[in-house]
Amino acid sequence: MKKILILGLLSTALHAQNPINEPIYYSIADALASKAKVTQLNLRDRHQFYVPREVQNMREMRFLNLMGNNIEDLDEALFSLSKLEDLNLQGNALKFIPTDIEKLNLLVRIDLRNNDISYLPEEMRELERLQFLQLSGNSITKLPSSIGECKKLEVLEVDNNQLNCLPASVSKLKKLKAFNLGYNQFYEFDNDWTKLKSLEFLDVQFNQLRTLPQDFGKLRKLKTLLLNDNKISVLPSTLTNLDQLELLSLANNDLEKLPEDVAQLKNLRTLLLGGNRFSDVEKQRIRQALPNCKVYF
Repeated sequence: MKKILILGLLSTALHAQNPINEPIYYSIADALASKAKVTQLNLRDRHQFYVPREVQNMREMRFLNLMGNNIEDLDEALFSLSKLEDLNLQGNALKFIPTDIEKLNLLVRIDLRNNDISYLPEEMRELERLQFLQLSGNSITKLPSSIGECKKLEVLEVDNNQLNCLPASVSKLKKLKAFNLGYNQFYEFDNDWTKLKSLEFLDVQFNQLRTLPQDFGKLRKLKTLLLNDNKISVLPSTLTNLDQLELLSLANNDLEKLPEDVAQLKNLRTLLLGGNRFSDVEKQRIRQALPNCKVYF
């Protein structure tokens, strides 16, 4: 199944225009020639194999884009940029993040998607201002237990990795609004995740889930819930407590029916149910219970 609006909320949140109202430089030469302080540097798609050493002379840097290069290692040139707030390293060849990441403790956003990272250090705890952490498309098998100390996190993307569990400290991320766990190896939905009561977007598609905990209904702020392509056969009755839901994808599971009081999902506008085992009678009941919702079987 295609990713139906799957990263819609995330795309809006994560790819907004850079808010810093100062010049962006597109080459090291132009930045070095500038008489003004350099706060923004975009070296995207430059076939770089390392972070240019010259950046260590740009101590006022707040935004650095190194997306789409061939960088394998991060060195002291990068970690000297103590004022950095936004760092984009998407699409490089990184295998791990050094412990020196703790020196960039003003980071608000870091994009590490589509590398080959297998390891994140416990020093991530020092990134106390971090709000956006993108780790999609790596080889991560576990997150550091210190991730719970990044208490300002609002968006956490760990989809397309090799995760089958998360540290209990994840439950401390009380400000988390968007959580992407899709395309991993989760066999159960940890009850600790139901403590993330600020969540508005939750993606757990393409895993191995069979059930959901009764406490699932505590995620009352959810607007988008993606559970398609798992092995779920029964839904908790508390699912209908999620009365803010607008998009619910349950396609390609093993469901025969939805909770009796599904009509309580009054804000639901799109419901994806294809690839299950609903009878014609149940399909009719669901459509009648949700007259303002587009239901797809």
